[in-house]
Amino acid sequence: FIERYDEIWVPSKFCQRSVAALSSKPVKVMPYVVPVSDAPLDLSVRQSWGLPEDAFVFLYMFDASSYLARKNPLALIDAFIAEFGSDPKVILALKVSYAQFAHAEFEAVRKRCSGRRNIRLIDEVVDAKDVLRFVDAADCYVSPHRSEGFGLTVAEAMSRGKPVIVGMGAHVTKVGLNPILVDLMERGIVTAVAMNGAVIIHDFELALMGHTSEEV
Repeated sequence: FIERYDEIWVPSKFCQRSVAALSSKPVKVMPYVVPVSDAPLDLSVRQSWGLPEDAFVFLYMFDASSYLARKNPLALIDAFIAEFGSDPKVILALKVSYAQFAHAEFEAVRKRCSGRRNIRLIDEVVDAKDVLRFVDAADCYVSPHRSEGFGLTVAEAMSRGKPVIVGMGAHVTKVGLNPILVDLMERGIVTAVAMNGAVIIHDFELALMGHTSEEV
């Protein structure tokens, strides 16, 4: 079906290479744009959703219709429970869209959150303005995605001055992107990195041998 079009627009060079390998049509990169607003923070969502004003709120927003396992909310819930238990002064707010399209999978999320007063499930589709209101109401944005694309919600949270926690697997190191990660840390864009054992192994291999023990 790609050949039906005169020109194809994609959001990244990675997508450009992938699509160009399958099509003779021109493929152009049209990057995402993240609007930066200088409007004051709007905390009204806290009141409308019963989020305590004096609590520290972690926020995660995701679309359940796009492979819920990739969105990985259960890992975040488990990590939150392990760290904070039932502490009422710390809230995990899960803003989800289109949960009805992943009914069976999302039931596991509901059950994991059941009875926990410091975890709030907000199942509602909102417009772009209200997305930023949710971000404003949070103290920290968390993204436990597996294989995320651009990460629009991460960029939106950063544009509002919020600290952000994102997951990082071993592939970032394995494909040689450590210099980029180091540069981001030196410029203060990334302030800390939590990693699994595979990242440490590949980082050691690259430092010792200049390559990893696995093919990519």
